[in-house]
Amino acid sequence: RTSTVLNYNFGGGLKRTTAQAYASPSGTTTTFDIATNVPSGVRLVGCQLRVDTALTEGETWSAAFTGGSSTSIAGTGQTVAKNTKVNWLAVDQITSNVTNVRIKRDAGNFTNDVGVIRAIVYYEELTALSNAS
Repeated sequence: RTSTVLNYNFGGGLKRTTAQAYASPSGTTTTFDIATNVPSGVRLVGCQLRVDTALTEGETWSAAFTGGSSTSIAGTGQTVAKNTKVNWLAVDQITSNVTNVRIKRDAGNFTNDVGVIRAIVYYEELTALSNAS
């Protein structure tokens, strides 16, 4: 995780953070999660996805948040080729629980341990005000 804090002289601030993780299909499954572990109560700003290692030909997919949000990130038909990229910007999305990214195959099952998809989630949170004097 990386973060930038915009602090003010009264101690509070707005913290911008990224959470990055990657995952591969495991076992016979139609979905797999990328454990970004974005905390509860933060504002999602955006998400970028990239296929780091190609999936099996024909395994088109979609993506959505899971856990503290279920908002769609990428619609069906995403390709399996290395360097396939998705960019998504949020519209006022606050997480209600720990949030990860779920990759879902459009039809059938993924091939076990073939392919890697990386996710970077951008989010903002408030930092506490300091005590009054």
